[in-house]
This record gives sequence, C-alpha cells and structure tokens, in this order.
Amino acid sequence: MYLFFPPSTVITIKKSVLVNFIRKDNNYGETIFYIHRIFEYEIDNQQKIGRFSISQIKTFDKNNTLKYESSQQQITTILDVS
Repeated sequence: MYLFFPPSTVITIKKSVLVNFIRKDNNYGETIFYIHRIFEYEIDNQQKIGRFSISQIKTFDKNNTLKYESSQQQITTILDVS
C-alpha cells in the first residue's frame, strides 16, 4: 500500500536503514543515486515503519569533490508495511 501525503504533512524520521542503492547517469552529465531506505517515522504522533524512495543528485566540482544537491532530495512515496 502506497501512501501519498500533501506537502504540508509533517513526518518525523526516527531512524533509517539503507536497503538499496542504484546509480544512474542522466543526459546532463549528472549522476543520480536512487536511495531506498527503511525508516521508522511518526505521523501525528503515531509510530510507523515504512520504505522511502529518495532520489538524490550528486555532482563533482573542479577538484573532483563530491557535492550533494540537498535541494533535489525528495520523498516520493512511503510504502506502509505496518
């Protein structure tokens, strides 16, 4: 069951465990890592456990240092496993 929440929904993350990690290159020379984690989270003070799908764009600067584009990080879906 996938749960979709309006942008105003407050989700409190308690802890997470990495479960999957996929690397893909897009057409703009950027590398996108699709990071799947299992989270313990709370919605309206009700504790739940679910799977978040997070996409994160990472780029390299001239010194070949990895930069995180945190503004690109977004929660797309929550899989409710409770």
